[in-house]
Amino acid sequence: MQLHIAAAHAGRAGVSRTGAYPFPPQAPARVASPFSRCSILLAPGFQGALALDWRHRLPQFSTVRQAEWEIPDLDTWAQSILKAARRLPQPVVVVAQGFACLATVRAAALQPGVIAGALLTAPSDPVRLGLQERLTDLSLDLPSVLVCNEGDQELPPQRAWQWALHWNSQFASLGRGSHDNAHSGHAGWQRKPELGFDLLEQLCRRVAAPAEAA
Repeated sequence: MQLHIAAAHAGRAGVSRTGAYPFPPQAPARVASPFSRCSILLAPGFQGALALDWRHRLPQFSTVRQAEWEIPDLDTWAQSILKAARRLPQPVVVVAQGFACLATVRAAALQPGVIAGALLTAPSDPVRLGLQERLTDLSLDLPSVLVCNEGDQELPPQRAWQWALHWNSQFASLGRGSHDNAHSGHAGWQRKPELGFDLLEQLCRRVAAPAEAA
């Protein structure tokens, strides 16, 4: 994360010692948070799991509501993500976990342009779920990052990296830790909680950059 530091000049308020500074002093311009330039949509995984408590750290967010949290159906979950995204101001960045990562990839393919960016944390294994044929050829035409744990037994790093290639996503690892599902204790995120927010901030900057340049 880049820090923007404004230097402060010493002196009494309203007094310019050299005449070079404005009178009265002007506050330094604030650098807008990248989170303020995007709508953040949280997409929990199986049983509503989220590895990080994103809600306490983000200034604004919305959460996808699934009708059946314990029945992971790819198209049903994808449509729920699209429905939630269409209600938000653009651009929308989805923070997905587990099975919701697969549904987010599917949603982006079903309706390009609705989702502007995706942070895919600890995806479920498409092969184990019999979804590899439906997801292999879906290359995301948007900024995305796939995040995994080196100790993930459900989707080990080598296979996670291969899916990142399929989906045209950047790849990031949290290091050693168990799979980030509802019962794992989220070991990887607990040891490096700031990494998730750093990755999301960088992703939001990438998403916002084309709009600001236009």
